[in-house]
Amino acid sequence: MKQNETIEDSNKKITKKGIVKFDPDTAKTLPISTNRKRTKGWVVEREYNGLILAIEAFESLNAYDLIALFQMLDDYSKNFELWQEIGEIHDDDFVRKLMQREFSLNILCKQRDIKTDKRNRETIAKSFERWYKTELIYKRTDHITKTRYLFEYKVDKDFKTITIVANTNFLDFCLTNGMAMNWARLVKYGKNYYALELDIYLQFRSIQYGKKTKKYSYPNTINEKTLFKHLGIESEVKDDREKRRKVKQAFKKFEEITGIKYFYDRKERKWFKNSYINN
Repeated sequence: MKQNETIEDSNKKITKKGIVKFDPDTAKTLPISTNRKRTKGWVVEREYNGLILAIEAFESLNAYDLIALFQMLDDYSKNFELWQEIGEIHDDDFVRKLMQREFSLNILCKQRDIKTDKRNRETIAKSFERWYKTELIYKRTDHITKTRYLFEYKVDKDFKTITIVANTNFLDFCLTNGMAMNWARLVKYGKNYYALELDIYLQFRSIQYGKKTKKYSYPNTINEKTLFKHLGIESEVKDDREKRRKVKQAFKKFEEITGIKYFYDRKERKWFKNSYINN
């Protein structure tokens, strides 16, 4: 940060476009639950590259916490000079570089197009706290390795700024070979949670065409049961008709924001992209 420059001034440099590279394969290593209802003492195991990865969180993280991660990645990739290297942690065969960053919660709220009142500032700060209170445990045949996404987290008493110390190995891991993730579009869904989850799912499922070009297209067909699961509807709604109604509402909002339309086929129980049907 330049001399006499305030934290507010430095954060204004953050891009407004809200496009960040993100490798969708790393989603397997994230403590994100599709269920918007939080679960205390959340533990989940996943397989990644032949390893068993256990994720232990103070409470489950959801799509809103994922947006906080995208804000962090966006800033790290485009405002790297504002991150301060403070040391390393040597753990088994790994060397984890730690970098510190102070954020203005007012600016983080503005990025999400929400009011900068204390309640919203506290909500975003809590997302960063959840990342801090989550531990990754890599289980191998001969030993176990533990690490974190964030190694330190501090917030001032008025919830105006937060200071984090991040595991930049994790941030670099997310950004490597990443696709263009439009996280700024995600904030437009507000409290329409199923539509938000739908957009995230479709962006994660984008298909790359060509070996050298990076062009992505949303899936042409999606089974409704897959949507029930990935949108978190399966665990919250019992009646199938109500599940379909909520999916339909989510697609309607998705179309309103993106201009991309999907149609439902009752016979096949699938959703088809409009351009796929017309081809």
